[in-house]
Amino acid sequence: MTLLERSRAGDSQSLLHILELLEPDIEKLSRFMDMDRRDAAQALRTELIERVLKG
Repeated sequence: MTLLERSRAGDSQSLLHILELLEPDIEKLSRFMDMDRRDAAQALRTELIERVLKG
């Protein structure tokens, strides 16, 4: 199974691993958002989690 499949099956460690892999991109993107950088990064993480879990 891939990380994505395991995440959707409820494996929280796989989901955390996906977030870790994408953290550099999240940090880069958060710089360009018109809000506090930490808030922007958190919004991106939240959206990513929702998309991973919904498919």
